[in-house]
Amino acid sequence: MKNSKSIGLIAELNPFHLGHKTYLKNAFNLDKYATFIMALSPNFVQRGEVAIYPKYKRVKDALKNGVDIVVEIPTIFAVQSADIYAKYSLDILNEMMVDEIVFGTESGDTDLFLNKFKNKEFNNPRVDEIIEDLMDKGYSYPYSKAKAIQTITDFYLENPNDILGFEYVKNHQENKYKFKINCYKRDRSESNSSASKIRSKKAKQLDIFNRYNFNSKYFDLLKYILLTKSSIELDEIHLIEEGIQNLFKKNIVETDNMDDFVESCVSKRYSRARIKRTIIHILLNTKKTDAKKYLDNSIPYLRILGFSSKGAKYLRLLEKQGKANIVTRFSAQDNPLLLEELKATALYNFNKNPKQLNKELEKEKRLYPIQK
Repeated sequence: MKNSKSIGLIAELNPFHLGHKTYLKNAFNLDKYATFIMALSPNFVQRGEVAIYPKYKRVKDALKNGVDIVVEIPTIFAVQSADIYAKYSLDILNEMMVDEIVFGTESGDTDLFLNKFKNKEFNNPRVDEIIEDLMDKGYSYPYSKAKAIQTITDFYLENPNDILGFEYVKNHQENKYKFKINCYKRDRSESNSSASKIRSKKAKQLDIFNRYNFNSKYFDLLKYILLTKSSIELDEIHLIEEGIQNLFKKNIVETDNMDDFVESCVSKRYSRARIKRTIIHILLNTKKTDAKKYLDNSIPYLRILGFSSKGAKYLRLLEKQGKANIVTRFSAQDNPLLLEELKATALYNFNKNPKQLNKELEKEKRLYPIQK
C-alpha cells in the first residue's frame, strides 16, 4: 500500500525539550525518508498532569521538528495507568499502519531492553501471586507489579519510561502486532531533558497564571466539587474506588493548595500519579459507566491534529484503503467521544473570561488539523 516506511512515536511533549529532540533524532536515524507518525496526549496527560502548554502549541512543536502526522490520544485513554495508556497508544499506531515504533528507555537500546522480555518468567503465575500478596499488605498495584517482576527476574521497573516500555512490549506480544519495536537508551546527562524540571522551573515564575497551566489552578474547583457532592455521587466517578472519596473529602478541608492535598492522599496503596489521575477525572466528571463503555472497545476514530505535506500523502493512502476511521473535522454527532475532548478543552480553559473561553472552544472544533 505504502511507498515508504512509516515510524510511530508516542509522546506528551509536556513541554518539548532536548530529550524529545534526541527521541526524534533516533527515529530519523532509522529511515530519514519515512513518514513519522506521533500519537500525542491531549490537554491532560498520563500521569495526571495538566499539560503546561495547550494542545495546539505542542502539535505545532511536533510538526516543526519533523513529525509528519500527529494523532490525538483521546483524554479517556490518555489519563490512565501505564498499561491502559500503552495499549491504546499502540492501537492508534497500529490503525495508522506503522511499520515500526520507537521509544526511549533507561535500561538500554533495543537488544538490551528486549532481551529482558525473552524470559518467560514474566508470565509466571507466581508474579500474580506476589502482586496480590503485596496489595493485600496495602501497596499500590504499580509498586507491587514492579517488586513481583524484580523477585522473579531481577528486573526492577522503577523509572516511568521503563514501566511504559514494559507495557509497550507486553501489549505488542499479546496483540501480535506486525510492527517492529525499536528503543534507545535515554541520556539523562542532558540537564534540560527532564520535562518535570522544566515544569517546576516554570511554576516558580511569577506570571504562571497568565502564561502556563498547572494542576494548582484547579484546587478551588476541586474543593467545590468535593464539598458539594456526596460520597455516593463521587463513587460514580471513574477511578474512585475503595472509598477513597472519603479520604478526599476529609483532606480537602485540611489543606489549602493542590500539592499539599495530593501529598496528604498519597499512601502505599495510592501512588501520586494515581491520585492526580483520579483528580483529573473528578474535574472532568468522567462517569464509570462512560469510561467502561469506551475502555471496553477499540478507539472509535483516529483524530488527526496536524500533518505535513508528506503526511497528507500518507493519509490519502490510508483513506483509500478504508481501514481506519480517520477524522479530520470535528463532528460530535458522528463521534460522541469528541464531546469529551470539548469538555476537556472547557476544563483546561475554565478560568478564562467568556470571550477567551469561547475562542478556545472554537479552536477545538475548527483549528485541527494544523497543516505545516
